[in-house]
Parts: sequence; structure tokens; C-alpha cells
Amino acid sequence: MAHHGKGPNSLFYLYTTVIGLAGLVLVYRAWPYVVAVSPIDIIVFCLITILCEANPLPLPNEKGTVSVGFALIYASLILYGPEAAIWIAAFGTIRWKEISGRVSLEKVIFNRGQLAVSAAAAGLIFVSAGGMPGQLLEPVNYLPLALAGLVYFVVNFALMSVAIALMQNLSIRGAWALNLKWITSANYLVLIPLGVLIAVVYLAVGPAGVILFFLPLLIARHSLQQYVDTRRLLLGTINALVSAVEARDPYTSGHSERVKGYVVATARAMKLPEDLIQSLEYVASLHDIGKIGVRDAVLRKDGPLDPEEWEEIRQHPVIGAAMLEPIEILDKEVALVRHHHERWDGSGYPDRLAGEEIPIGSRIIAVCDAYDAMTSSRPYRPTRTHQEALEELRRCAGTQCDPAVVEAFASAVRETAKV
Repeated sequence: MAHHGKGPNSLFYLYTTVIGLAGLVLVYRAWPYVVAVSPIDIIVFCLITILCEANPLPLPNEKGTVSVGFALIYASLILYGPEAAIWIAAFGTIRWKEISGRVSLEKVIFNRGQLAVSAAAAGLIFVSAGGMPGQLLEPVNYLPLALAGLVYFVVNFALMSVAIALMQNLSIRGAWALNLKWITSANYLVLIPLGVLIAVVYLAVGPAGVILFFLPLLIARHSLQQYVDTRRLLLGTINALVSAVEARDPYTSGHSERVKGYVVATARAMKLPEDLIQSLEYVASLHDIGKIGVRDAVLRKDGPLDPEEWEEIRQHPVIGAAMLEPIEILDKEVALVRHHHERWDGSGYPDRLAGEEIPIGSRIIAVCDAYDAMTSSRPYRPTRTHQEALEELRRCAGTQCDPAVVEAFASAVRETAKV
């Protein structure tokens, strides 16, 4: 896993610390159980690792990448010990994007450093737990093998989570949880047994055996690619659906995007888990998708709606939830769309839920949706200022809106909204 974002100055101390640790690791040669390794062995492992790193996959946050090169690093660790793995991790993982200057020098050095530190931590655990490099089939190696793979993953992922958290102004826990969900779901840890298998074949066949594993590694990468592509397809579908809704109503152009920004800011102010915040991003964009099923005569009416028209417009949460229900990847978000017009006092629609019966995501969307509606231009009513809209939300707290969400929203928009 590597970092390619544009980090703020707050990353300087992290970069400096990691690079300093890596420097110490790379010059420290007193590792126990170091196995003699030929230059050809190192070259073979480095070349195949470089090939595996040639097409890394972007993480969901678009600020880092993950590849299948870890399998080669892990294999070199259990074959030759920490020292070989450290050098392969540091220099076998370099990518053309870094060499060509598209990544700043401090980030290139940081990437090399955090991988070297991760390999060093894994190697230290491996030998400290009694692991014997080069003796893979010995029972004494079983536990050290598992620990080494786990420690490499944890250290690498922790360092990257800190970098992403500093860059995106997230909590470290939030950055960890958000990316861990995608890394583990993409079978990253499955590369551990693959690394063991590569090492076993290398002992039996030699460099030719490792070269033969390049195809399985490409297949593993294809598996990772499918997860990333699924997410991109989801985001593309969401954007297309939102555009279709807003194209029908010129007065709501940009509404979903603005509501999404308010929802994310409010959820972060409430310190909700980062994976829930990511779900809320999807839902906030899609909360009005059911308006596709509402007649233009109602949706685009300039004046107030009559009772029958109100009844029709009130069906859009139900229609939206029904549209999203068949999409398996959005199964948890369906309820949030259905209930974003419920009211705290139970007088909302469609199911007249009250209080904490209403999902927290729906309560947040309701507040943000109401604020944007009040502060947006409509031909049949005057536009309210930020302060007027905020006063109205506070007046409705405890009846229409969740009071805690209203205060979190007010805190979140205080610095950005025009008063």
C-alpha cells in the first residue's frame, strides 16, 4: 500500500519520522538468522515485485494504492530473513509514476521508508517468535509466518492511515476503518498464503518457479481490480441518476451535491464512524431519486401544491427506496432514503417513525435537506438567509428535527456558510 496524495505541512513530521526509521533499518545488519542470498535471487525478486507494482489499484479515498507485490516481499522475508525483505520492500516496490517525477520526492522517500519499516517490523516479529528463514515446512515456523504477515499489514496500514487522516482532516480511526473495509474485502490478506506458496516453490524449483507465479499474481490483481471497478461503477451510476433527477427540475440544480456536503460535515461533527459517513455520501446524493416517478406537472409547479399533489410528492421516498432496493451494494442505504422525510415527533412520512426510530442518517439528511431548500431560490417563496434558515431549524428542533442533529449542523456550517 502506497501514498500518492498531496499532503499538507502537517505530514512533515510523519514523513521525517518514518524516513528516519527507515534509514536506521536499512543500515542495521545485525539481524539473527540471516540466510546467505545471491544477487540473482534478489534481482529476480525485485524484478517480479516491480512488475507486480506496475499497475497499483487506487484506494476508495483516491489518496493511496494497493498492489499484489506484498506476496513477493513476504516470500523473500520467510526465505532469506528480514534484511533481504527490507531491501526488496524499499526498492522493489518503486513505480514509474514515482521515477517519472509525478510524485514529489518527499512522498517517494516516505513510500520507500514506510515499506521498509513494515518489512522490518514483520521480520523482527518473525525471528523473535522463533521463525527460521529458509525452513518453511518446519512446524516451528507456522506461528511466526502468520504473525509476520499480520504485522506487516498492520504497520503498513497504520502508517498510511495516519498519512491519509492528516491529509483529509479525518480521525486516524476513521481513515483506518474506511480503508480497512475495502482492503480486507479485496482479499489483501489472501496474499499471505500465496507468498508462502511462492517461497515453497522457489526452494524446490529456483527462480524459474517464482517467474511462473507471475500469472497467479496477475489473477490476484484482477480480483482486486473488480472490487475497485465495482465502486467506480457505483459512483458513476449515482452521478447519472442524480443528474437525471436534477435535469427535470431546474430549481433544484446542484441541490443533491450541496446536501451531500452538508451531510458529510454534520456527520463528522457528530463523530460518526467513517464507513457510515461514506454511506451517507451515497444516500445524500440519492435522497431525492424517487422524484423520477413524480409527474412534471407536480415537480415543476411554480405555485403551492394542492392536497392531491402533496400526496403524490410524498411518495418519492417510497419510490426512491424501491428503486435502490435491487442494488445489493446499497442494501443498507435503502432505509435511509425511505425515511429522510420522517419527523422527530412522528408526524412525517411515509411510515410516521418518531425520535430514534428514525435512522440517524435519515435525521441528518432531513436537516440538511430542509436547510438547502430554505436557502435556495424558488419562484413561489422568498429565499431565506443562512441565519433565518438556522433559526427556523432551531425552532423546529424537537418537533420536525432531531435537536442534536440541528446543533451539529449549525456547528458544521458555522465557518463556511454566509451569515
